[in-house]
Formats: sequence, structure tokens, C-alpha cells
Amino acid sequence: MIGRDQWTNLSMRVVQQKCQRFAVAIGNDADRSVLERFTQDPNAVLFAEDAKDISEQFKTISMSISTMATAPNSNSVPTPSTVPKV
Repeated sequence: MIGRDQWTNLSMRVVQQKCQRFAVAIGNDADRSVLERFTQDPNAVLFAEDAKDISEQFKTISMSISTMATAPNSNSVPTPSTVPKV
């Protein structure tokens, strides 16, 4: 298992790359601040209560990426709340 410090170092290296990042906070005790630093966008951090919710959040992320890939302006990133539900 990766410790918090190792995860923070790894995620900061990923953050330096130019890309859209999403994260899923799992459970009420999830540390959203770490995920928000990773995504650099609080709107890109989704919440999952349990295993069923994780699956739903990945569907939302997939739709966001699909919408972004086919958008006329590929630099505009849809927020998960604006993506159609599957």
C-alpha cells in the first residue's frame, strides 16, 4: 500500500503534466483536500458513498472525457455536473 507521503509526491509529479484529472472521494472520511490538489479543480472531485457509487462516478468521468474529446473547443473542460447521465 502506498503511504500518504508517497502518494503526495507521486500526485505532484502527475500534476505537473498538462492533462485533465478527475478523482473520486470514497466514503465520508475521504480527504478531499488531497484530491483537489491532485485535480487542481474541486469540481473534478466526485464523491462515492459505496461500490455502486464508484461505478456511477466512473461513468460520469467517462462521459466527461467523451464530451470533451468531441467538443469543438477541446480546451473547454465540462464539469461532471454538466455531463449527461448514462
